Amino acid sequence: QPLLKHIKKKAKMREQERQASGGGEMFFMRTPQDLTGKDGDLILAEYSEENGPLMMQVGMATKIKNYYKRKPGKDPGAPDCKYGETVYCHTSPFLGSLHPGQLLQAFENNLFRAPIYLHKMPETDFLIIRTRQGYYIRELVDIFVVGQQCPLFEVPGPNSKRANTHIRDFLQVFIYRLFWKSKDRPRRIRMEDIKKAFPSHSESSIRKRLKLCADFKRTGMDSNWWVLKSDFRLPTEEEIRAMVSPEQCCAYYSMIAAEQRLKDAGYGEKSFFAPEEENEEDFQMKIDDEVRTAPWNTTRAFIAAMKGKCLLEVTGVADPTGCGEGFSYVKIPNKPTQQKDDKEPQPVKKTVTGTDADLRRLSLKNAKQLLRKFGVPEEEIKKLSRWEVIDVVRTMSTEQARSGEGPMSKFARGSRFSVAEHQERYKEECQRIFDLQNKVLSSTEVLSTDTDSSSAEDSDFEEMGKNIENMLQNKKTSSQLSREREEQERKELQRMLLAAGSAASGNNHRDDDTASVTSLNSSATGRCLKIYRTFRDEEGKEYVRCETVRKPAVIDAYVRIRTTKDEEFIRKFALFDEQHREEMRKERRRIQEQLRRLKRNQEKEKLKGPPEKKPKKMKERPDLKLKCGACGAIGHMRTNKFCPLYYQTNAPPSNPVAMTEEQEEELEKTVIHNDNEELIKVEGTKIVLGKQLIESADEVRRKSLVLKFPKQQLPPKKKRRVGTTVHCDYLNRPHKSIHRRRTDPMVTLSSILESIINDMRDLPNTYPFHTPVNAKVVKDYYKIITRPMDLQTLRENVRKRLYPSREEFREHLELIVKNSATYNGPKHSLTQISQSMLDLCDEKLKEKEDKLARLEKAINPLLDDDDQVAFSFILDNIVTQKMMAVPDSWPFHHPVNKKFVPDYYKVIVSPMDLETIRKNISKHKYQSRESFLDDVNLILANSVKYNGPESQYTKTAQEIVNVCYQTLTEYDEHLTQLEKDICTAKEAALEEAELESLDPMTPGPYTPQ
Repeated sequence: QPLLKHIKKKAKMREQERQASGGGEMFFMRTPQDLTGKDGDLILAEYSEENGPLMMQVGMATKIKNYYKRKPGKDPGAPDCKYGETVYCHTSPFLGSLHPGQLLQAFENNLFRAPIYLHKMPETDFLIIRTRQGYYIRELVDIFVVGQQCPLFEVPGPNSKRANTHIRDFLQVFIYRLFWKSKDRPRRIRMEDIKKAFPSHSESSIRKRLKLCADFKRTGMDSNWWVLKSDFRLPTEEEIRAMVSPEQCCAYYSMIAAEQRLKDAGYGEKSFFAPEEENEEDFQMKIDDEVRTAPWNTTRAFIAAMKGKCLLEVTGVADPTGCGEGFSYVKIPNKPTQQKDDKEPQPVKKTVTGTDADLRRLSLKNAKQLLRKFGVPEEEIKKLSRWEVIDVVRTMSTEQARSGEGPMSKFARGSRFSVAEHQERYKEECQRIFDLQNKVLSSTEVLSTDTDSSSAEDSDFEEMGKNIENMLQNKKTSSQLSREREEQERKELQRMLLAAGSAASGNNHRDDDTASVTSLNSSATGRCLKIYRTFRDEEGKEYVRCETVRKPAVIDAYVRIRTTKDEEFIRKFALFDEQHREEMRKERRRIQEQLRRLKRNQEKEKLKGPPEKKPKKMKERPDLKLKCGACGAIGHMRTNKFCPLYYQTNAPPSNPVAMTEEQEEELEKTVIHNDNEELIKVEGTKIVLGKQLIESADEVRRKSLVLKFPKQQLPPKKKRRVGTTVHCDYLNRPHKSIHRRRTDPMVTLSSILESIINDMRDLPNTYPFHTPVNAKVVKDYYKIITRPMDLQTLRENVRKRLYPSREEFREHLELIVKNSATYNGPKHSLTQISQSMLDLCDEKLKEKEDKLARLEKAINPLLDDDDQVAFSFILDNIVTQKMMAVPDSWPFHHPVNKKFVPDYYKVIVSPMDLETIRKNISKHKYQSRESFLDDVNLILANSVKYNGPESQYTKTAQEIVNVCYQTLTEYDEHLTQLEKDICTAKEAALEEAELESLDPMTPGPYTPQ
């Protein structure tokens, strides 16, 4: 379909919709598809600012308002405009005022207000629209130029409280939306999805936001998921939108973009922090111009100025045009301040020079005489009272004193209205720039760039002409000429390098701290200085390190010293450097440590020989029953210095086990090569260590941790005697008992059923069966369907362990198919989809039939093939669910404690209790009800014998027996059949055993292999 027809068709549809709703204005942008450029009216808007302080995101609305100021008297009204709504304004919403009868169009939204100027669209311009189906060409009619923005929303500063609050709320909103998107019940999300969207956030900060509304599950069905708390209410879409507004996002994005631009320009993070309120004016005077033009400073300044809290610089560094045609949104105080950079302060005029200058002492006659000298008509003077005359004298004296004339300057009062005049000058300057901006941006004059590029183009033409002349004269080819030109440029570059080298200091190589400078474009921003320092190690070997400097002040100071001072001055200057002094301190400490090691080694050498000491008098020591292992004497040990053999020279020498410090230093020299320049890089306050240095240090540390013991000092190992016979003991390992907790078969069955539900959900077009039918959408559904069922309800039942068998699960799934056939019809597509779900379920159940059968038997032993298991299961249920549930029956649950009732087992020979009965049931000792009832009646008989027939315990025992008989009566038919089957199986087993005993060679029943 042609684009023009599509536009007309869409316009007609919208007009019909508007008329159907009663006329008036309507907003048709409801979905993202409505933002297409294939319909509606299109305009282009070109922003005059390169980097505006605020910018809308896709899909955000903007109004066009036509501000009009009426003319005094009879006004014809505002002229008609193609776009926008007319607003009659008395006070201007801009920094400048509108003239009477002037109309100014403007973009206006919650972020900013900006004047716009309509221009004629060039006939050569058009719009290309690309879709998945193809390309469309559309004509454009109108284009606007957008003037300087007037911010209405403040951009937060980096790391400010507002910025941190926004990113915190933004993260919380993202988490809420993820929970809303989750189709699971209960809702759950993963941490990885959030980290992917917020890579700069630490996991701890994300976890802090998640803990408010969710719990982390480590085990179970929701393992490694964050599951929504059951008592937490997710905010609605309206509440979520109220938490973070689109304007906050736009302001935050503007801050990030400006912060990155400043970082690219070489500014660190500390240079553009948001100032505190009380120090803001002082801070504004100290920060750099580039930071002053950042959006968090300009928007705050403009909003404060519109509230009357401050004035704006109007002209200055923050002017986006750079040529005085825009406003500079930089704060200045309301009161005028004297410029500090004035070289000569102006002398203060002595306006009040004594008591004769006091206007209160001036008589009326003299005051009128002064007015006559000022040229005031006599008629006017007669109309004025005394104080009005004095006021006129003061006013006219002040005006003449300011203009530098007038003999009566002593009556002038100059400084009283300076603030008002300052405000007036500010308004005039704002009006001048406002009118200038309107004039320049609304001008239809086509600006040409020929004047700017003419000189460069002329030089290119001249060079081309010379090349052609040379080719004609010398008959050279163009490639030869290009090679000659490159050779000339190379020689010129070489001369420049030599000149730069000769301008630097003569000797660029020093033994202790040498430096050679590499600085490109030293006057440009973002410059870099590389200093190559030559060091000498202990062995006299030289190696070079490169240090990078990026701070302009440090670069200027370094280059100035290197180019203007001699080597001796630089060496003295370096001695005062704090870093150099720190290096000297480290060197001093290292030398002192070496001296200490030398002294320690000398002392060790001395201790090896017998010390020549005067014999000391032995003190009488108490008699200790200790026998020395060296000399055999009693009273000391072999490690005691009083032992005569302690200092023997033939004692075994101490063997070094670990690496000494000298050996570590030698190893460092062999592993780490100092002449490698890439090991250490210094860049400002940052030190970058090379990968080789870190690996070498790890290797030295690893080798120094190795302990080496001589074999002589190690205890001898006992060798096993090799046997003569070949053993197979490794086959007979001792049995290890592993007490492993058995998995609940109900949990395993539920996991299998839930995986089947997930497979059914993944089938195409099954989404109508995922959740319960909405009664608001399908109002008559629950009138027709009495037993509704869906996959979500099915999953909840599975998690509640309501399906102990496949049949019950399949019955509920089959209910979905029946409900669809009842409501939609058996041939309906939804019924066919539900039937495909049932077929898939049958297929999955058939695949796992053996496993499911085992699980069902483990859950319900009545399904077991062995009748004895079913019989024991019924008896166990009777004991646990009926007999033990009798009130106050706890004394009969467990065997009687001999400690509390010592004489019980003397009276009762055959004790019995419910726990013992359960053990007998688990061992399948009861093959009939009679044997079971014998033990139950034994409990009652024992109670009668020990407690008496009237005891409360006996009454409880009687109640237990009655409950047992009553329950057995309920299961009478089933138990009778089980007893018969058990008896039949027992007889068959006995007959088979008798046959085998009579003829052992008789083959048994044939079993196919």
